[in-house]
Amino acid sequence: MKTIKNYGFLSLLTIAITISSCVQDGDFTVPNVSVEEPSIIANSSITAVKTALQQEFNSNDNLVHTFDVNENAPTYVEGYVVSSDATGNFYKKLIIQDKSESPTAGIEIVLNKTSLSETYDIGRKVYVKLDGLSVSYDDGESSYNSSPMNDVAGKYVLGILDGDRVDDIPSTSIDDHIIRSATVANIVPTSISLSEITGAHINTMIELSSAQILKSDLGKTFAGESNDEYDGFRTIFECETEPSYLSFFAPCRRRCWFCLPLLGCRFGLRPMLAFQLISQLCP
Repeated sequence: MKTIKNYGFLSLLTIAITISSCVQDGDFTVPNVSVEEPSIIANSSITAVKTALQQEFNSNDNLVHTFDVNENAPTYVEGYVVSSDATGNFYKKLIIQDKSESPTAGIEIVLNKTSLSETYDIGRKVYVKLDGLSVSYDDGESSYNSSPMNDVAGKYVLGILDGDRVDDIPSTSIDDHIIRSATVANIVPTSISLSEITGAHINTMIELSSAQILKSDLGKTFAGESNDEYDGFRTIFECETEPSYLSFFAPCRRRCWFCLPLLGCRFGLRPMLAFQLISQLCP
């Protein structure tokens, strides 16, 4: 019995020594979380990514283009983050545009990771290593892999090839393909009207300078309601084309900011657009 007690004492002594040895100088300094600027020079562009898929389709009728791997000379594009999943409007996707102001192209990157806004905040400049990634086109009408040359407005999606479709980049490979810059730019939304929206605005941040919504949609997110499946449909009207005094319209608002991953436009008497707002519908 005495032997057992001695072993117990020695065990406790070992644990105590181990714990006390973890921090010997009492230094509990907060680790450095600053972002160092990577030594990367972009040698391609988001527009070139889109063009590569278009050429692939025109030459071989392929609906997916995969970028070659070249360890000695990787291909990088740069862009600025314009999406945030902080309120649930975006799910496992990162939207980047090529410029912080007056962008000419944007693209969606699908990732097997959530809470992306904690790492890739709005305005964060990122470099995307294209080697081994694949790009496809989604017009919102087909199940997947649409023709990039059809007349339906859609979005270009970047990820990894899984079978014959583009899927999420694995969480273990994200850091290899998405590299943060130390630069966080001020994103200046493109100010346009509903009638001016074209396919070029998809996956970029826009500003509707004069818009109104249904009163029943006030306070809602664009994709975070219980009846939404990641992408929500809301009706938005231009103040200049719809009477704002009608009881079912909310008052006109100015400067409503949207990131515009548009899953197909449906135009009738009133345009229906699949917007996703950074936070909530304009109050």
